[in-house]
Amino acid sequence: MLNELRERIISELAMDEEQRKNNPNSQEANQIGAKKRQNNSVFEKLGFPDHMTYGHRSNVRKECSRFLRFAYLVDFLALESLCSIYISTVSEVLNRLQTLDVTNNNATTETEMYQNRLI
Repeated sequence: MLNELRERIISELAMDEEQRKNNPNSQEANQIGAKKRQNNSVFEKLGFPDHMTYGHRSNVRKECSRFLRFAYLVDFLALESLCSIYISTVSEVLNRLQTLDVTNNNATTETEMYQNRLI
């Protein structure tokens, strides 16, 4: 997902560079872009170009936000599944203990209790 976004941004920036080369009045835009480059270290670590515009950074934030929401959903589903497995296992153990308790209370000798335990 981030690779596709990165490639799209890089192609858009390449097109912007071509337009700036054709437009000689873009000196002010270059100065503003130099200030932005100093603050984009997080984006550079993710492999995005250092001269992204606000719109490009907004797209990256939006995609990261969508990914985080998806990760939270997957985490919630996994925890819910583990919780239901835990509850069913504890319920089975409690039922088995109750069964063993009933059979041991009905046994009259130690030999019968030992034999019932092996069931």
